[in-house]
Amino acid sequence: MFLQLRIDQRLIHGQVTQGWAKVLELRWIIVLSKALRQNPVAQKIMGLGVPEGLQVGFLTPEELANRWPEWEGEDCNTLIIADDLMEVLALWQAHGSLPEVILGNIHGEGNCRTLAPTVYCTEDEIQVIKTLWQNRVTIRVCSGVGDVPQELSPVTWQS
Repeated sequence: MFLQLRIDQRLIHGQVTQGWAKVLELRWIIVLSKALRQNPVAQKIMGLGVPEGLQVGFLTPEELANRWPEWEGEDCNTLIIADDLMEVLALWQAHGSLPEVILGNIHGEGNCRTLAPTVYCTEDEIQVIKTLWQNRVTIRVCSGVGDVPQELSPVTWQS
């Protein structure tokens, strides 16, 4: 299984369904969100723009961690997309490991620091990035389909 874990506050949008889905030959998009998992109306609305043949699921971090082993052996390219670094931290805590994390578009609220042109994080979000990085999770930035993912250097988030 090919797996990409991406953080993009827009979640399912045109760049995902028309760009990433084609380039990565996706069969699944998993939205990692406790809030959306409990909101069937929002799930239905998000699914409206998804092309036929592309499956969409909405899971909590704990649910995804539990199902991860069954998907590892399957032949299906999957994009896990979250809008919140805290959801990714919860997934890491529940699963114990993660592939690399791609930071796409994050626009934190309040006092934020710019880590990349499309990544603005609060101090709490930066702490999550540090925790993941210290536990050997590769952190990359990639805002668009044609962009080459760039590894996020610790220098970027150090004060």
